[in-house]
Amino acid sequence: MERTGIRRFVRRLAVILLPLLPAVTVAGGLEAWPAFSARYSVTLAGVKSAETVVSLARDGDGRCRYRQVARPVGMAALLSSDRAVQVSRLLCDERGIRPLEFLSRRPKGDADDNAHLLFDWDAGVVENRGAGDHWRITLRPGTQDSLSMQLALMAALREGRSRIEVPVAVRGRIKHYRFERVGEERVDTPAGDFMAIKLARTDDDRDRSWFWLAPELDYLLVRFVKKKKNGLGTEMLLQSVRF
Repeated sequence: MERTGIRRFVRRLAVILLPLLPAVTVAGGLEAWPAFSARYSVTLAGVKSAETVVSLARDGDGRCRYRQVARPVGMAALLSSDRAVQVSRLLCDERGIRPLEFLSRRPKGDADDNAHLLFDWDAGVVENRGAGDHWRITLRPGTQDSLSMQLALMAALREGRSRIEVPVAVRGRIKHYRFERVGEERVDTPAGDFMAIKLARTDDDRDRSWFWLAPELDYLLVRFVKKKKNGLGTEMLLQSVRF
C-alpha cells in the first residue's frame, strides 16, 4: 500500500467509529456506565492494518473523558508509524452527554486530523482553534463531536430507539448522521460471542456501513463493516474489553 494510501487509511481510522451517534438526553447521563477500555483490530481489504483502543474514564464532578487511539500494524506499520489520537472531554449528567472540548492529533495529518473544538453551551457556540481554518458556528441541541457521538449512540439504543439522528460539529458545519435498526445478529469475536443489535447508516449515498452493538456490554460496539462503491471493505472487530 502506498504511503499516501496509508495516510488516508489512518485518517479514516481516527473517525471510523464516528458514524455512530446521537443527540440524546439520558437520565443520569453516563453515570450508569462503568469506565472501560476496548481494543479492536482493523482490516482493510481483508488484511489486518491497524489497532484501535477506545476508553472511558471519569474525571469527577460529572465530567468524563473519552479517548481513541489508532495505530497501524503489520505491513501498514512498515510504511507509516503515524498514530492518531482523539480525546473528548464531556459533561455527563442528568441533562445528557454534552461535549466540552474535542482534541484530535496526528503529527503528519491534515487540518481535520488536528482539530481542537471548544463547546460553549451557555453562549450556544462551538469553535475550532486547531489547525487549518478557524471557524465558529451555532450549536444545536444535542450537538456532538466526532468522538462523543459513539457514547451518544450507545445511550440512544438504551432508550430503545430504532431510528437515530444526531448533529455533529465538523469542518465548520453541523452534519447530520442517520441510522436505522435492521435486526439482531450473533457476533463471534476474540472477546466472546455476543448477541448484537445491527444498525445501518442511512444518510450516506456513496458507501454502505453497518454497526453491531451488544446489549450485554452496555451497547458497546463489537463489529463495524464499511463497503465502498469501489468494492474496498473495512472491518473493525472487538478483541478485548475491560470494565
